[in-house]
Amino acid sequence: MQEALARKEAEMQAKEEKYQRCIEKAKSVIITLDPKQDPNAEVAELRNQIQEKERIIVNMEVIIVFLSLVEKASSPSQLFKGSQYF
Repeated sequence: MQEALARKEAEMQAKEEKYQRCIEKAKSVIITLDPKQDPNAEVAELRNQIQEKERIIVNMEVIIVFLSLVEKASSPSQLFKGSQYF
């Protein structure tokens, strides 16, 4: 009876170890196949972030130029003096 119990415990231990190896292998496969882990996707995402920040910077520069023109003008009509629209 003790031998059978010891044998079953050894079998269970072996199955547990095999299960853990399978789990680790599955995790490895998931990480490999995960599109978020794709280096090209990461590079593309970083490029998109850079483009968005560059767009924001350009918009801020336009605002700064406009505000400096407003500051220099003594009246609103001077702001658009020489403009084809006014």
